[in-house]
Amino acid sequence: MQYDDDIAFQRAILANPGDTTLKLVYADWLQERDDPRAEYVRLQVQLHTTRTSAAAVDAAAWFMQMGNRLDPDWVAFMRKSFGKS
Repeated sequence: MQYDDDIAFQRAILANPGDTTLKLVYADWLQERDDPRAEYVRLQVQLHTTRTSAAAVDAAAWFMQMGNRLDPDWVAFMRKSFGKS
């Protein structure tokens, strides 16, 4: 069931890529399951909505490190949901 819920979230995000609230709800759902992808989703939303600053540069570096430790297909899905390939 958990896998089906994850897929349902991913489909909803692809259908509504501009809905950052949906992505944050997905992050909450992941966090409730102790899934490390939650932090990745939150950072991606933050980076997408924040202007360039020293803090944003630091967050981007951490974001890239974290992405290297997660499933590459899932990371590609999240990047696609923000219009980045």
